Amino acid sequence: MLIAGETAMNFFTRIWNEFNKVILNTSMHGLTSKKILLIQFRGRKSGLEYTTPVNYTQQGDSLRITSFIHRNWWRNLETHPDVVVTVRGHKIQGTAEVFVERDDVSRELGIFLMSAPEMAKFFKVRQTNGNLNQADLFKTADQRVMIKVHLSDPVT
Repeated sequence: MLIAGETAMNFFTRIWNEFNKVILNTSMHGLTSKKILLIQFRGRKSGLEYTTPVNYTQQGDSLRITSFIHRNWWRNLETHPDVVVTVRGHKIQGTAEVFVERDDVSRELGIFLMSAPEMAKFFKVRQTNGNLNQADLFKTADQRVMIKVHLSDPVT
């Protein structure tokens, strides 16, 4: 049921997020955990714990996450960078590093997309011979924030 003032897209996103929160905390996590993880963080004003599902890519002992810059959840990570991620059925502590400057976001988004080239089309970043279009990366970077989570333990 829609909450007053909520768009259909926001409603769908809310339902999808709740579905993923349930699935990723069960033995059925394999259905979505190759591309989606749960990130748990503390609110910058309230101090409350929040958990949200996000798409990710992995590069060694780091995870990269992206969000639209107009969303607010990621701002909590600037104040409280200590996080717990549930990735592929494992809870691991980490430290989040937030990138908001265009050059940094473009670089980090490039790393994210090189790890998951099939996602480039969703970000409207063209590819030629396996190379990402730099102009497209810069354009997309204006609408995005990147988060790099440095894990305390490796993910198996």
